[in-house]
Amino acid sequence: MTLHALIADAVTDGSHRDGCPMERQNRLLDRCRRRIERRLTAFAAEGITVRRRTQPEDMEVEDAALEIVEYGDAGRLETRLARDAAPHQLLRAIEEAEEIVDEPTKLGAWNVTPTGRWRGLALRQ
Repeated sequence: MTLHALIADAVTDGSHRDGCPMERQNRLLDRCRRRIERRLTAFAAEGITVRRRTQPEDMEVEDAALEIVEYGDAGRLETRLARDAAPHQLLRAIEEAEEIVDEPTKLGAWNVTPTGRWRGLALRQ
């Protein structure tokens, strides 16, 4: 065994052939990031604006992993991804957002503000 990888097929501590725990964790994170990218690409293909790495002060709800907002004047959807959201939390929020895109009534009531008419939903971490 090296500092980061398993060399032998079997060792006395019972490690598996798929590498050390850190290597397995890195593979899981990479898989999660790829899934996030595929889903965000699909959002963009549907005409949904995707704002990545949004600062907490630019989110309506500071501890949200993702916000989805519909603007009434332009009839467009926007997603805001929190800068600090962990990949697995963000993936879960994106999966929920996909359901909301398919049924926008879940976005709640319309708000009328000086910047326009909008409604949205924050998906917390």
